[in-house]
Amino acid sequence: MPYSNTKAIIEQIYNFVLEKHGLASKSRFMQLSIFFRELHEGEESKFTADRSFYYKGIFNNREKSIFANAAPDFFDKHKFLDWVVKSID
Repeated sequence: MPYSNTKAIIEQIYNFVLEKHGLASKSRFMQLSIFFRELHEGEESKFTADRSFYYKGIFNNREKSIFANAAPDFFDKHKFLDWVVKSID
């Protein structure tokens, strides 16, 4: 079901992903892939992640491509969430 990704919803998804076992030991690419896969609003087959930190999916009710090579550290919650909100808007 499509919805508008408010910062509060994005933060809930972030907190959910943060609880995943072993997340800190995964590569930056995998941390971001897991997060954006959870944030993606469509069918799983419509989400793609490329090793060049390129993520494509349905975000904020629109098909969107996100280039995350300049994303803040995943564990810097406030900077990361602010960046995500700007990236999907």
